[in-house]
Amino acid sequence: MPVLSVDIDLLISETMLKADVKIQGEVQLICDRSLDTFSHRIDESVTHFFKFGEEEKELSDELEVISKERVKIDIDQLVYDTVALSLPSKKLHPRFRSDDDQEGDDEGIIVYSSEPQEEEADKTDKVDPRWEKLKDLNRQ
Repeated sequence: MPVLSVDIDLLISETMLKADVKIQGEVQLICDRSLDTFSHRIDESVTHFFKFGEEEKELSDELEVISKERVKIDIDQLVYDTVALSLPSKKLHPRFRSDDDQEGDDEGIIVYSSEPQEEEADKTDKVDPRWEKLKDLNRQ
């Protein structure tokens, strides 16, 4: 059972509301490899703005227009989306994680290859003698 703590700081002004949401806790995930359950720590913070306007609509992920007559704000979807986006896409039990596959290591794809300069140098050294003869004909 997930145990999450949600703290909301609400700053109210004449034109908008600013909600600072901090979510902390642990959720249980199922390993993609072994189907074992394990705990995953969540520590996320988001800021959401509610601007007062005539027509209610969501302008972006961080900005929503609400009417001045509204008496209550529902932030369930904001909390759900924040938790869902903080979960790793590849869920591996900690015993399967190697040094290269650590949590939060989303810098991109690492490609290992040999040095390309050496390969190019080898190609120029091994020129077919027939091509050299053809180059000589072209120069004449």
